[in-house]
Formats: sequence, C-alpha cells, structure tokens
Amino acid sequence: MKNYSPLFHTLYDEQDPVGTLGRGTHYSILGAVQWVDKRKKLLSLPGIQRFAVIWDEDHDERVIDVAERAYMRGIFAPILYISERKAFLTIVVDKEFYEIIQDDWVSYSMAWEEICTNVRGDRFNFELHVVESDVGIINDNDEKVSIYLKNIDNLWNLGFNPYLQPRKEGEFLIIPSLPKSSPPLT
Repeated sequence: MKNYSPLFHTLYDEQDPVGTLGRGTHYSILGAVQWVDKRKKLLSLPGIQRFAVIWDEDHDERVIDVAERAYMRGIFAPILYISERKAFLTIVVDKEFYEIIQDDWVSYSMAWEEICTNVRGDRFNFELHVVESDVGIINDNDEKVSIYLKNIDNLWNLGFNPYLQPRKEGEFLIIPSLPKSSPPLT
C-alpha cells in the first residue's frame, strides 16, 4: 500500500478508478493521531482520526499536502472527506462540528483559504461542506454520490475513533482516560 505522508497512515488505497461513478472516482482511507476532537477541544489522550481522500482520474496527490498543512494548523479534526477535482478542493466536515462553530464558519474558511493559496506552486480554489449536504465532491448524480460516501463511512467509521492498542491476535485494549486529579487539600 502506498504511503502518502509521514503524518498519515494509509489504511486502504485504491490507485485506479473503480466502477463508473464520476470521472474515475476512487478513494483512499488515511488515519492520523488526533489530540483535538471535532469540537476543537484538546483531549487528555489522543485517538485516531480516519478520513477519506476521494480521487478523480488524475489521482492528484497535492491534496495530501493541503491535508498535512491543515493537520499541522490544528483545523483538521472535523474532516471526514477531502477531494481535489480540476484544481478545486472540496472539504467535508462533520455535522456536529458545523453546528458548534457555525458562528465562526468564516474564520474556519479563512484558515483553509490560507492553506490553499500555495500548494507546490499552484493555488486551489476550495469549498467547505457539511457531510449531510449535497457536497459536490464527485461530478455525478447527488443521490449516487451520497450513497457512495455513506458506504465509505459505514466501512471505515470516519472521524475520531478511540485508540485500540493491539495486544494478542484479535484482542484489543482500550486505553482508559487519565484519572482526574484530586482537589487540593486545604
């Protein structure tokens, strides 16, 4: 499997188009350690964020550069899908995140605009969408695209996931939260 980034682990990777959706649509699933939840709150223990990269026929890997920049800026936690099509970037966020920050949506958008201005000497136009809207991430029938995206989420549980430490074959241990400190003695 191809490793796209030192920051993201490739969990699944389609290198070529599968089926006839859009113009050569295929996808990859990437994961990263995430210290911030989708509400932008710092976590006491990290989890794993899974997201899908939706590729078109040219499999333009500059989308990974944009994702890395967003991750390092601390604005990547609510991302479920990211896609590049004809130098146009589509970013799809979790619905709960949007509901929490909708009054600050312009600031969030401005952070993405800054990230998209110089990507390997090129500029991406972009749109931010909420997952349950008509996202326009693939150039095809909205209903087919919605089903496709939901199937990806159903298979991979996109978004924040607790870290499961492998122990033995098929056995996992959920890492517990850090204990809350006791109040100071007076």
